[in-house]
Amino acid sequence: MKKVIIWFTIILLLALSACARTDPSGKTGGTLPVITFHLREEPSEKKTGRPEAKPDIIEGEALSEEEVLRLKEFLNWNADRIPCMFLTCSYETPEEIDFDLVFYNGTVSGAIMEPVPLQEREEVARILGMETVLERNLPPQKRPRAKVEALIRQYTGLPEETVGKIVLSYPYVAEYDAYYTFFDDCEKILAKVKSAVWADETHTLAQVVWSDRARDREGIAMMKKTEDGWQFVSNWIGR
Repeated sequence: MKKVIIWFTIILLLALSACARTDPSGKTGGTLPVITFHLREEPSEKKTGRPEAKPDIIEGEALSEEEVLRLKEFLNWNADRIPCMFLTCSYETPEEIDFDLVFYNGTVSGAIMEPVPLQEREEVARILGMETVLERNLPPQKRPRAKVEALIRQYTGLPEETVGKIVLSYPYVAEYDAYYTFFDDCEKILAKVKSAVWADETHTLAQVVWSDRARDREGIAMMKKTEDGWQFVSNWIGR
């Protein structure tokens, strides 16, 4: 009887451990956890344009080897974390992107990261009522709003007026016009391009079938070619 109880306890602990590693949304290929201050918390419930039905695979002209190589470099996590983070949520239009996820750990990117002097760190912690982060020596992550908006325009093509209405859920400090968190954390997304075909005759829109070996999921994105890279039009993540 004691052996049965012991085995039952072990199984229960393993089950609870597995649940702890599941996406907070409870969905396969769902959203990443959002950091509000310095702890992992459940992402806020928000309506998104998550496509329920899998898009049809287009039988178009395949991108050339050189074009696919450039696309892979664009989505390379080790080169820049911002672009590939646009594959962390599902959406039917750029307006429906969950930008909290896009900038979850994008602060490591040189495109947005800024050093936070000690005086600024102390002032921000005081304003947010988070003085304990100083005692715990938690590293600050700063997301300047101007850079956030510039990156959204760059990678979505949304007009300035629309982007100006986007507000991240991270704590915002008006004195520095930036969003802050205090936590050294990241969620890898290792996007692999499985196939890519042009969806139009002008070679502007491409359907990209991708997989993420870090989180064992796959998806289908519609992306627009620009002079200096790509923009994200839609994305579907398989369950």
